[in-house]
Amino acid sequence: MVTASVKTESRPAYDNFRIATNCLELARRSSEDWEVEHHSITGIAFVAFSIEAMLNHYGRILIENWDEIKECRKQSHRRLFKAANLPSYLGTTEYQIAKQCFDLRDSLAHGKTKHETVDLELPDGLDDRAKLAHMLKVRTEPFRRANYELLKMFIETTIKIEKDIEEHGYYPNQDHIEEGLREKLQESPLNVSGVRYL
Repeated sequence: MVTASVKTESRPAYDNFRIATNCLELARRSSEDWEVEHHSITGIAFVAFSIEAMLNHYGRILIENWDEIKECRKQSHRRLFKAANLPSYLGTTEYQIAKQCFDLRDSLAHGKTKHETVDLELPDGLDDRAKLAHMLKVRTEPFRRANYELLKMFIETTIKIEKDIEEHGYYPNQDHIEEGLREKLQESPLNVSGVRYL
């Protein structure tokens, strides 16, 4: 057996997005509600990871010292989209859906204990033990929100965001070149695993 050292360009956006799309397919194929729920929740978390990794990928290309800049998510995203010639992107439907994805992921990951009132329809004729079993099945608000259709929308939106950045963004240091002749971004961080060589 031969051991080889392989240099890679690690692209977490690709790996995270692959997990998210696999979760979508597993949820679609699932016949049990708990399976659909499990794959949808997992997929939503990984869509959020993939959006962040994708934006970080573009940020490192478009903005000098991207990794050292410490600012809130909204400010860094505003800076990135401006650099990608999409200065008003935070107001778009696509970004608002991505924000919903971030917010849901954050509430799943960093949720705080709170009191909720949930209306629950109980079948007639249940004894107290059966009623309790139904009440214990009620999920917390972020888990009730997460579902297959939402995962599907988040994935479609992520693809659209990547497409928008690629269509409007240019590689840096081309200001001296006429805009129509500049090289557009061709990174596809959601679909290309990165360069590997010996």
